[in-house]
Parts: sequence; C-alpha cells; structure tokens
Amino acid sequence: MQFSLTPEQSLLKDTVERFSRDRYGDNQRRQYRAESRGYSLENWRTLADMGILSLPFAAGDGGLGGGPRELLVVLETLGRAFAVEPVLEAIVTAGGVLASLGTAAQKALWLPRVIDGTAHLGLAHFEHAARFNLARVELKALTRGSVVTLDGDKVMAQLAADCDQWIVSARTHGAPDDPQGIGFYLVSPTAAGIERRDYRLADGSCASKIRFQGVIAGERLRGGYTEFADVIDTARFAAGAEMLGIMSTMFESTLEYLRCREQFGVPLSSFQALQHRLADLYVLLEQSRSQVYRAAVCMEEDLQRERSIAGMKSYLSSAAVEIGEECVHLHGGIGTTDELALGHGYKRLLVLSTLFGDGNSELTRFTKLAR
Repeated sequence: MQFSLTPEQSLLKDTVERFSRDRYGDNQRRQYRAESRGYSLENWRTLADMGILSLPFAAGDGGLGGGPRELLVVLETLGRAFAVEPVLEAIVTAGGVLASLGTAAQKALWLPRVIDGTAHLGLAHFEHAARFNLARVELKALTRGSVVTLDGDKVMAQLAADCDQWIVSARTHGAPDDPQGIGFYLVSPTAAGIERRDYRLADGSCASKIRFQGVIAGERLRGGYTEFADVIDTARFAAGAEMLGIMSTMFESTLEYLRCREQFGVPLSSFQALQHRLADLYVLLEQSRSQVYRAAVCMEEDLQRERSIAGMKSYLSSAAVEIGEECVHLHGGIGTTDELALGHGYKRLLVLSTLFGDGNSELTRFTKLAR
C-alpha cells in the first residue's frame, strides 16, 4: 500500500515540526507539565493561530475539514516531540463530541471559541464500573418538569479543572449498559452540587474525579451514543497516531544512545544480543506504522472502519508498552529518570495505551466486529 502525503499535508507536517523545534528544547516539557493546567496556554494559543485546533472540524463549523491523514500528520508529529498540548483530549475528543452531537446553536456558541483557543471543553464520561465498556453509564439524569438533575460519579474527566464547560454523559432510562438510554448534557463546572478532586495521570496530565449531587444540567446535546461511539473511534485513531510518533522517537533515541555509549572499548550497538533486541523493536515499530496507516485509509474509504480501528488500537496498545519498556531498559538506570525525555514518552504511552480501551479489550471488540 502506498501511503504518501500531498504537498498540503507535507506543509502541515513541516509547520507542526517547526512548532515542536521552537517550543520543545531542554527541560521545556517539564516546565509545561508543572503548570497548573498541565500544559502551556501560550503554546495552545500558538497552535490555534497556526490553525491546528481548527483542523478536525468541518468548514461549516469554522474548521478546516481535515480528514484522517491530516489528523495522523498532526498527532504523529506532536507525538514525536513528546508534546504535552492536549489536542487529542480537548479537540479530537471533547470538541469532536460537541461537533458531532451538538445542535447548531450549541456549536455556534462554543466551537469558534474552542478553535481560537479561548474556550476549553472537557468530556466527563468514564465511570468506575464501566472499565472499557463505554456504553455503561450509571450517572442518572432525572427530569422534573423542565429541569434535569444529575446524580452520580465520573472517575476520570481529563482537563476538567480548567474547562469552561463539561460534556457529561448520563443515563436517562434503561439498564446500566444500554447504549440507547444515554444522553449528553452541557454542564457548568461552577454549578451547585459538584464535588471535584483533581489529580495527575501517569504522564503528568491533569484529570479529575467528579461527584454530581442534584446538579442542574444545561442543554442536552441532540446526538446519542451512536454518534458518540464514532467520535471515540476517531479519538482511538488519534491516540494510535500519537503513540506511533512517541514510539518512533523512543526507538531512534535508543539506537543513537547505543551507538554512542561504549563498553569494553566498543559501542553497545556492536553487541549481537542488543542488535537482535533492536531488530525486534524495529519490526514492532514498522508493524505499528502499517496498522495506523491502514486504519487511516479504511477511515477515508469508510471500509470496515470500526474493525480496522479496533485492530489498530489493540496492536499498538501492546506494542507501545513493549517498545517503551525495552527502550527504558536499554538505556539503563538513566532511562528511569525525569531528566531524560525518554521517561516522559514512556509514561505518555502508558496513558494512551489504555485510553478508550487496552490491548485485550480492543482485541475482544475486533473479534466481535469480525463476526
């Protein structure tokens, strides 16, 4: 399969690479993560000025109408730099849910501000009992006249502490795992009855556990679980693209380290045992690349879209952890330190490999879809 970029897509890649070179020098990544929101607001607005935040949205919503290849180019390039800006979480996922499920009025109110970087949306969907079953929602939406109140918990709402609006999933009717009984509501983070506990994920990004106790919901989004599942599939693909970029940089930096580091007067890369391990990692990396590229083509042609994304996510979730562990191991003790960028990449892989489903759950989903 030939997978080549158009001149426009190559220009987009060059633009993101230039951003990465300018903004990610020594220790800058750690400085960005140390900020209260877990990333640099200045960098975020720079991405907005570059048009990166508008890329996934349709032209009718004020976006650039980018497709899977453009998304792949951006996320893989940001992944190569171990960039911390939450394009996946805030734009592809939360922004994608609003763009796909929201009414015209809701999109007109929020999307222009999301695209120019002045407003921030967050998705509150994950619950403790659900694990990787995205259709399992127990937080209840109770209707009393014209008022809807929310009761229940969300255990992992990314970036929730600094959002202007949350998109909250709630059960309106049916069994806890009935996808048809799920509604999505806009909720103000400052509404009465909200308890929020903020914490950091393994990669240093921000997340929150949120308890809703009689919280009055805002407007309900018009879409339901079917549209939501499509958005999450796109987010799984974006996570795969970012993992591919991180894995590529980790492999290349490990190869360079073994070429420079000497033992017994010769480079470590000359040892046959290490060469065999590097060869295995290279195969894993290139097979991961093929999976991501194949998923992009299937999305473009709407050919077994869900199945190809499930297969891609399953393979990359396992390969990413293996490559990350091996690269840290091959660096020795220095590979475990915060001073080395490699450790930051590995921690990000741990988060992405389990986001929206780990290797086993996605393999199960792939098998069901294959039937």
